[in-house]
Amino acid sequence: MPAAQPPRGPSRQALLAEVQTLRQRVAALEQEKHDLEVMLEMATDHADDLEADLQSQADSLSTRWLSSCLHPTRGRPTSTGSPAA
Repeated sequence: MPAAQPPRGPSRQALLAEVQTLRQRVAALEQEKHDLEVMLEMATDHADDLEADLQSQADSLSTRWLSSCLHPTRGRPTSTGSPAA
């Protein structure tokens, strides 16, 4: 009785085709990863600029508010001395 042959897997040609397909998929994923990294960098830069602008505005408002508390008549119309009717 001859020895039983182990079951054969995919052919060499099928394996080479699968490897080629997987290499193309890896290349596409690497490109997508690169594109996402560029978009993340751009979004981060934009967020940093926006944060700096908002912080500047908040500082300016805080300074103006503090100044108005320390000098309540500055920037407001002065009284004419006439009583309100």
